[in-house]
Amino acid sequence: MGARVRATDIEDDVLPRICVVTGEECSGTWRVRYDNPPGALWLLLLFGIVPFVIARLVTRHVVEGLLPISSRGIAVVRTARRHWRIGSFTALGVAVASVVVAVELRSPIVAAVGLGAAFVVWCVTQFRYVDPVRGSVEQSGRWVRLTGTHPAFDRAVAPQNRVLEDGATGIR
Repeated sequence: MGARVRATDIEDDVLPRICVVTGEECSGTWRVRYDNPPGALWLLLLFGIVPFVIARLVTRHVVEGLLPISSRGIAVVRTARRHWRIGSFTALGVAVASVVVAVELRSPIVAAVGLGAAFVVWCVTQFRYVDPVRGSVEQSGRWVRLTGTHPAFDRAVAPQNRVLEDGATGIR
């Protein structure tokens, strides 16, 4: 599931009052901050970090605003973030413990296995427990692509984002 919404709708808090996570009517809001993905800018790392950083600063578009969310939706977000923190600290603990044990035993194999296990835990945590609704900025900051939204929210914002045949955005 996903929706494409105007950046100004997020910034001005004029989205329909349908929770982005659960799809139920709501009155609360969730402060969000999205930016555009670097895309092909990663290729500039072949020429060093400085060209990448300069290009990223020049081409970066950030959208900050509010998304509608219910109490139950807030609970879902907090639970995902709590699991993410627990998994990250577990990965860090496994990494530190493996290095300490490897130093005591003078065994690089123990360090490699422990660091590999820590990496697996960290990867699973990063992909499994991200925020339920993610977003990225498109078209020079005019639109935000939201992923992980509830279908009821997608249907509610669809009429708002009607694009006319000449490419202009319809009046809401």
